[in-house]
Amino acid sequence: AQAAVDEFAARFVTTWLSANADNAEQRLTGLVQIPDGAEFPTVGLRATDPRVADVDQLDTGRWSATVAVTEAAGSDQGVRRFYAVPVVYDSGRLAALALPSPVAAPTMAEAPSLSYPSDLSSAHPAWRTVAGFLGALLAGGGDITRYLTPGTHVAPVLPTPFAEVRISQIATQTDVGVAPARTPADGQQLAVLVTAAGSATTADAAGLTVQYALVLTGRDGRWEVTEVEASPRLEAAP
Repeated sequence: AQAAVDEFAARFVTTWLSANADNAEQRLTGLVQIPDGAEFPTVGLRATDPRVADVDQLDTGRWSATVAVTEAAGSDQGVRRFYAVPVVYDSGRLAALALPSPVAAPTMAEAPSLSYPSDLSSAHPAWRTVAGFLGALLAGGGDITRYLTPGTHVAPVLPTPFAEVRISQIATQTDVGVAPARTPADGQQLAVLVTAAGSATTADAAGLTVQYALVLTGRDGRWEVTEVEASPRLEAAP
């Protein structure tokens, strides 16, 4: 039901925005009951890239979807706008309960503080492990399994997005001023946040900065990559 509501709402918003005074009734018939006195422009807008930004089931068969769409007139580049659409779903049949209504775009959240208070020295063995791992992951720099804990599976990115990867910082989840062990004990772990820049060619002076949250684990006196985390670690829950 939700998938059907998503598709219908996106299609309805783009159809409504692109309709004009001459074709609105024909284009919207079967999608919504057009209210008396409804107005449409002489020339419809150009509506592209519809995406469902939010959807909520209000009660049985009644939904509210928020659709983001890029709308433009004439040669304008376009602006991203959001529209709320009330939809009824009944055994596979759908209809809009009203015409779309413009709503505010989602606001930015206050990002919580990350839990990486220290920086790793570029001379630290863990830095070399991370550098080798990112080179193999993003730039085709050899066998990636050399840098992985046995049992960890991370596939290189193909086609390779970069010719070269340069690390600018590795922040660690350790106390300020406390360096991780250069020769770790077996099973000892270290969470790091890596900031690196990738260049399309080795001649490029500037690249595109990326970040990875990794977990390193000690084995046989060296650091290995155990996990690529989905999100950096936080000082406290948001």
